[in-house]
Formats: sequence, C-alpha cells, structure tokens
Amino acid sequence: MNATRTRRYLTPVDITERYRSIRTGRMEACAARSRDGLWLYERLDMPGTPWRLVDAASRADCGWFGSLPKARAYTASGEAARELAKLRLARVRAECAAAGITAESPDTLDPDAERLAREERWT
Repeated sequence: MNATRTRRYLTPVDITERYRSIRTGRMEACAARSRDGLWLYERLDMPGTPWRLVDAASRADCGWFGSLPKARAYTASGEAARELAKLRLARVRAECAAAGITAESPDTLDPDAERLAREERWT
C-alpha cells in the first residue's frame, strides 16, 4: 500500500548571512530574506538556536521556530500574514483607545481603509 505524503510548500529565500560552525566546521546559515522581500529570518550565530521570523516592513516579531524550513513553511501557509494582520489590528485599536476613540471596529482590517489612513498620515 502506498502512503500518500502531503507536499509541504516553503517560502523561497536567499541566505544573507553565513558563519562557520566551530564544532562541525560546516557553513551554517544565520540570516535569510524571503525572495518577495516580505519576511526576514534571523538567528544567533550558534548551532541549534531557534529562528526568529520578522516582518521586513514593520520589524514586528512574528514568532520563533526550531528550524528555517519550519519558519518558511509557516510563511508559505499564509498563517504568518494572518497573525501579522491581527497584530496590526491590535496596534490600531490600542492607538485609538489611547486617543480616546471608542468606536466599534471590525475583526479584520480593510485594506482600502488602511491604505487611505497611511496616505492621510503623509499629507
């Protein structure tokens, strides 16, 4: 009987930093950037350290992963973008509360409203 394997998709990346492992002598990756430029993957220059996922635009920390492939799978699945949208919404709500604005807000950000708000800040 053939077992079916689910194909795991990974975000394509370019390795941006490498170092030579003192223990093994092999070159190890310690930083990468997704090819679309949306995500940064970082870790300490030591073997076995976890990878940190960062949004390239806002430098928001989006979580820690045990390996680079696990972080790449997380971004490829779209889960990282959904979590980042939740973080942005929480930040907008906190800014509104601090400004004394007490209106109800939707559970998701409207992309057009977000774009208009950005444009309004620059004028």
